Amino acid sequence: MKKTVFGLAVAFGALMTVTSAQSAPQFSESQLQELNNDHIRVVRQAQRSCSTGGYLGVAGGGRSGCVIGSVERHLDTGDHVDLYRFHRQLPLRQRYNSERSFSETQKYFE
Repeated sequence: MKKTVFGLAVAFGALMTVTSAQSAPQFSESQLQELNNDHIRVVRQAQRSCSTGGYLGVAGGGRSGCVIGSVERHLDTGDHVDLYRFHRQLPLRQRYNSERSFSETQKYFE
């Protein structure tokens, strides 16, 4: 079940990445840095919640389905349009990575 959910999330994310590449958002460097910090905060919050078993009793951090689901749910239900657009522009390998640097992120928004 976990693998199925994770697979669906990855497939959906890949589809959304291809779609979002067509309309890449433009942000100033200061906006980009603020969005990067906010996004990392959301990912770390999801990792903490998932590592304690707060989501359906499933423990595990990293790129687990719990983290992906938590991040997606937070961004889908929030009023943060720019943060959502930022999230969609990131490739999957960076989207749920709380250890990425700002310089790694910048190249996807040039």
